[in-house]
Amino acid sequence: MSSATPSVAPAKDVLLSVDGLGVEFRTSHRSGSSRMLRAVDSATFDVHHAQTVALVGESGSGKTTLGLAVMRHYIARQGTIRFQGDDIAKFKGDRLKAYRRQVQMINQDPYASLSPRMRIRDIVGEPLDAHRIHQSKDARDDAIELLAVQCGLPTGLLGRFPDALSGGQRQRVAIARALALKPQLVVADEPTSALDVSVQAQVLDLLRNLKDDLGVSYLFVSHNLAVVRQVADEVIVLLSGRVMERGRTEDLYAHPIHPYTRSLLDAIPVPEPDAPFTFSVGTARTSRRDLDKACPFSDRCPLATEICRTQQPPLEQKEPGRWAACWHSDSGDTPPAALISKGTNDHELT
Repeated sequence: MSSATPSVAPAKDVLLSVDGLGVEFRTSHRSGSSRMLRAVDSATFDVHHAQTVALVGESGSGKTTLGLAVMRHYIARQGTIRFQGDDIAKFKGDRLKAYRRQVQMINQDPYASLSPRMRIRDIVGEPLDAHRIHQSKDARDDAIELLAVQCGLPTGLLGRFPDALSGGQRQRVAIARALALKPQLVVADEPTSALDVSVQAQVLDLLRNLKDDLGVSYLFVSHNLAVVRQVADEVIVLLSGRVMERGRTEDLYAHPIHPYTRSLLDAIPVPEPDAPFTFSVGTARTSRRDLDKACPFSDRCPLATEICRTQQPPLEQKEPGRWAACWHSDSGDTPPAALISKGTNDHELT
């Protein structure tokens, strides 16, 4: 199979391009020793205009770190992040400020991301003030009220403090603040995880409508694959900072290639409480550091063989629009389906 750089649209349509990105942190031990932990490892993908790309994976997979690297909270130690063709690591001064205006973030917790000492009007208007968008108070207030309407927030709430709002209303405030500067890209870090199911649906509908109306692109970070399916055009599956699978949303959900993706989809709650898992996996027992030269899923994958435990699989194109990093993703190498459902390792979940 081809190992060409993943691309699903002409380069001229690319808004954000992540190429071989690596992000590392220094960790320390009680003994005084330290070493580098790679939180994101050789991630490659593109985000196109008016597109939603989802980063999914279990806790610790590196999806939030990758999103923060796009925000330039972290500087990559390897690879590049290009926005409209320019390397963001080289941005300084006015160019960096312009980038901050074009790329905004919706934080995970609407309770913690809003200042309890500021009224909603000032929270939404703070980005406008920081970038000196409006010269008059009337123009500023008109822009804030328009944002409130676009985000489904009653203008009568603009004079209140965050503690007077519900969780859904607070998240709408966070969305309005992120859109105040009319960005081209919004990094949404678990924007619905702190909300109940009914409010989640309302916020997801809002994000979809804003994408259609304003042409904004999203990098949508989430562990909830049921939510991702409703909003994403393309899904990138991460594990231990590595891209395990990438493809168009409906293709990936209908036919997952990587065993890790299959296990994530099988873990989505279903209305039938007695429904069995169709893909059993073991419990991870190997240190992440010991998997640096192996497939990060090899210690709990029912399909794992010796090559999985000794060599890191490359991200390869398996079929048009689909990429996966798996030694056994080709039909000729995959064990019978009966072994997949039964589980073949010693760590099978019961």
